[in-house]
Amino acid sequence: MANLNVLLTGVTGILGRHILYELLHSYASGQKKGILIVVIRAKSSQTGLERLKAVITHRYRPAYLTEYASNDLLKYIILIEAGIEELNATHLTSLKNFDKLYVIHTAAETDLSNTTTAHEKTFTHNYLATKHLLTWSMPKLHKFIFISSAFSIGHYKGVITDQYIQFDANGDPVLCEAIENRNPYEKFKIKMEYELIQYCRQHNKTWQIIRPSAICGRMLDEPLYYTPTFNVFYLFGKFLLACSLSNILRTGEKVRIESNPAGSMNIVPVDYVAKSIVKTFENDTIDQLNAVSSRQVPVIYLFQCMCSFAGIKCDLTEYAPPPESMSVVEKQYYETVGPVLSHYISTPIHQFDTTRLREIMLDIVEADIEKEFKNLYEFAYENKFGSL
Repeated sequence: MANLNVLLTGVTGILGRHILYELLHSYASGQKKGILIVVIRAKSSQTGLERLKAVITHRYRPAYLTEYASNDLLKYIILIEAGIEELNATHLTSLKNFDKLYVIHTAAETDLSNTTTAHEKTFTHNYLATKHLLTWSMPKLHKFIFISSAFSIGHYKGVITDQYIQFDANGDPVLCEAIENRNPYEKFKIKMEYELIQYCRQHNKTWQIIRPSAICGRMLDEPLYYTPTFNVFYLFGKFLLACSLSNILRTGEKVRIESNPAGSMNIVPVDYVAKSIVKTFENDTIDQLNAVSSRQVPVIYLFQCMCSFAGIKCDLTEYAPPPESMSVVEKQYYETVGPVLSHYISTPIHQFDTTRLREIMLDIVEADIEKEFKNLYEFAYENKFGSL
């Protein structure tokens, strides 16, 4: 069995830690042989090693890891304590015994707002940091796996295939001119996809792009429904909780939500995404893959379910209500999370083509998000949407 050495970023985040869990299990169980190299920055209250140990010993780590002692799992890991933008020649020298690295880059700033601050954060942490990681790792690189976003295609209708990036007769990447990105997060994701392909082609390196949709808690591995932070659709739940705590929410009131009433959202469990990445990253026949659910969840069901937990009702409307007619809760919504969520619940009717993904995941049962959404949301609600 050949050594499989992987450098992984973002291991303290939602997806990165679950890829770490999957790979650790592969090494500890003997399915794979090699070393995991993780890049973790220290924080004021914790060293990089302390942050790594917190992930490995977490009370919500998957049940399949509980049979392994944390010290035994740490034997498969080399820690680089640095921010991605801080990686330098000294860090690279420490990897002198590891050639042909697979780099799985999951670290990213997930800010879906359309503000100057969001632009600066995503430009620095998503775009520039990824470019730095790519050039830094080049001497040791075998393959660069970039975790992008299924939403990097922007406002889209119809069937969405895996091939966001097309190629001309010379094999050069071509971006679709019709892409309408909704925020800087999407803009810099698709820009990085394009430049990654260009750079790897120039340096004769292999690349792969995998794009999850809206990530939710675990739905395959016990303990179920866990995610360390609650983003995207969970933001609405956070908003309702804040309204309830500030006593502006009246039981039974109806909130008007701007959306496409016939629309839907693609939500995918974090463990399903992690498994799809681990099953795919060594496969050189796959260059682009959307790690998404086969079935969309109707927006009307999502919001009715979330509102029911707060004891209120919702009315999905094509346009936002006139400001002068808004209730206190509605005004708060359109001043806070509304500008972010509206872009994702007002999309045209669309569907992802998951033919290739389901071929890869043939032995993995796909969760029914709509059927399980109430339980999924209840976990977040009971934990008050706080970081876990």
